[in-house]
Amino acid sequence: MNAVINQKPEQDKVIQSQGLAALTFTLHWSDGKVAHEEEMHLEQFSVFREADFLPTEIGTQLAGMHAGDSAQATLPAGEVTGAWDAARQVSGSPSRFDRGYRRGLEVEPHYGRFYPRGIFHGLQGIVREAIEPARITALDKQTMRVDLNHPLARFPFTVACRVDQVLPGSDMRGGLLQQSARRACTLPRSRCACPGGSGYPFW
Repeated sequence: MNAVINQKPEQDKVIQSQGLAALTFTLHWSDGKVAHEEEMHLEQFSVFREADFLPTEIGTQLAGMHAGDSAQATLPAGEVTGAWDAARQVSGSPSRFDRGYRRGLEVEPHYGRFYPRGIFHGLQGIVREAIEPARITALDKQTMRVDLNHPLARFPFTVACRVDQVLPGSDMRGGLLQQSARRACTLPRSRCACPGGSGYPFW
């Protein structure tokens, strides 16, 4: 008698060292008051080109993983974001806030909120094209203080990586890297607490 074994092809596929995969990254962190979670899905991740930008505990494990497998790393505060530095706070008049930064939308500054850094291009050393998040940490009629540190610079966090699908094909190209892996680990939609202010980013 011939035995019939039903197998799911997706589960049999293994990520190769030059392989491609669809991955989901989840960041977990706490600001001391509230626990936060942020998720980012990458439809096509190149192990050959991008694994080195991940924490070692994840990047070195990807080759050989199957769909459904996961790995995680816990990172101390400042390791991938740079340490929080009081010198990276700048102050100036609220009139330096570009209320017309986004065409067709009038934006007002609010204490505690994150905005694209370029919206503060009237302040020292900031160019309009800058897109990194920056936060208003003090605001009155005369003065506005902006924190240019990364939103997670003060906090340790855990990043988990789940393999959603092992994709066909491979990628061994050189050239510029879009660094989707680095974005996944360092650019969450931060909701860190600010006393009396909104933690939600941008507008």
